[in-house]
Amino acid sequence: MVGFQKQLFRLVLAQFKHRKLRSALTVVGVVIGIAAIVSLITMSNALKAGIVGELDRFGSDEILMTAKASASGGPPSGFGLLTTDDVKVLDTIPQLIRIDPLLVQNARITFGQEHITTLTRGTEITEEFKDFVKEDLLEGRYLESGDYKKLNIGYKLAKDTFKKEIFVGSSIKINDEKFQVVGIFEEQGDLATDMFIFTDIGSLRDLFGDQKAITAIKAKVVSGADIDDVVIKVQNKLERSRGKDDIGVVTPEQIKEQIGSLLGVVNIVVYSIALISLIVGALGIMNSLFTSVLQRTKEIGTMKAIGARNSEIVIIFLAESALIGLVGGIIGVLLGLGAGYGVIGILNTFGFIKLTIGLDYVLIAAALGVSLVVGILSGLLPAIHASRLQPIKALHHE
Repeated sequence: MVGFQKQLFRLVLAQFKHRKLRSALTVVGVVIGIAAIVSLITMSNALKAGIVGELDRFGSDEILMTAKASASGGPPSGFGLLTTDDVKVLDTIPQLIRIDPLLVQNARITFGQEHITTLTRGTEITEEFKDFVKEDLLEGRYLESGDYKKLNIGYKLAKDTFKKEIFVGSSIKINDEKFQVVGIFEEQGDLATDMFIFTDIGSLRDLFGDQKAITAIKAKVVSGADIDDVVIKVQNKLERSRGKDDIGVVTPEQIKEQIGSLLGVVNIVVYSIALISLIVGALGIMNSLFTSVLQRTKEIGTMKAIGARNSEIVIIFLAESALIGLVGGIIGVLLGLGAGYGVIGILNTFGFIKLTIGLDYVLIAAALGVSLVVGILSGLLPAIHASRLQPIKALHHE
């Protein structure tokens, strides 16, 4: 049996080498299918992990209130969405133990002779400001109650945005008003966080001339309370107070579910594309092996004439198709990982969310398993056809 296995291995490799071009072309379909699966699922998993990581920083016991136009996507900005009157309404809800109003607005940032336009953020500065921003400081201190026109800024804004580096104590202008930097956050790796500009909400309101403006409100739910019940209560109170249902209240879990549904649709599209590629690859393997059977008819007749059993003929051709599928799978996995990691690296450089790169061994094993099964199934019909050839007719085949 061991001798047969060695001879089988040598025979399959010999055929693979003998028909290099055809074997290479046959492998392409499998390569494309597997590469599509691995690359797109790798990117999908990285995106999901990055978004979930950002949401985990938000806190599972917190809720976010924004105008419905901005609750569904994109950073909230501008005036007229919420006001200090809404905060007073929320103060009457005992299940909310901390309410943080947030004002977000585009502004012109000047340092030296250089200018950029980016988002500025203002909130009420309390002893819990560190818990609100959830970022560690690289230099300086956190904003404190009573700070007026003081700033905590992100790493990229301080180190990489302007020709000159911004230090603690430096002054920058926001819409031509001078603010002083008192703290710089550690580098986080995503553009949105590393471009943070935080000040107290009063300084920002004075800058834009609206003392009641609020863009969003983040609130912490008391321990033990049902967060879904609290969300409904908050929505009802705000709707009655405002006279219209224009404020969305969301939790991290709701956002995760929406993202999971979206990525699920993306994965279905990916699997469909990959399935079509694998079907094309399977047909290519089948066609190649049927051609091989025709070309090797005399060889098969000789093997059967000297005692080769039908099962051994089947094994020879199945081994050949399995090798084609496995080689296609290995190449596809390598190309897919390369493409996936390449895109993730580019997105991490220029994107707004830090995507987590991880090696998914289950995905790799599944991809190789699929390619092997595709190879074996594709070779089944040609292998059976070869095993049923009559030795005498095969020996006389032209």
